[in-house]
Amino acid sequence: LTLWPPTTAAMHRKLLMEQDVTFDFPTVLGEPEVRALVETERYVVLRFTAPWCIICKRTDPAMDGLSKALGFIAFRDVNVEFPESERLAEDLLVDILPTFVLLRGQAGAE
Repeated sequence: LTLWPPTTAAMHRKLLMEQDVTFDFPTVLGEPEVRALVETERYVVLRFTAPWCIICKRTDPAMDGLSKALGFIAFRDVNVEFPESERLAEDLLVDILPTFVLLRGQAGAE
């Protein structure tokens, strides 16, 4: 597979930073909100992130595309700068950002 015109990772980074595109996904703070989501949704994807995390921002377009293509999955951000979110991250053994956690919900479970 050959891309034309030829592109490099540096070119992609530059384009991404120039676009300054951000997507806002609903944010959850802690375990009670996650429990409520698991009770009402079929699947939940949690993205553990922080406002200063550049790599996290680079996953925004992919998250946006997936959330549109997979409407049966609830996508949520968990900002680890909040104390409640920090505890949730510790409970789920999150040690690097971004981290994605897929949870199977109870809605539609048979």
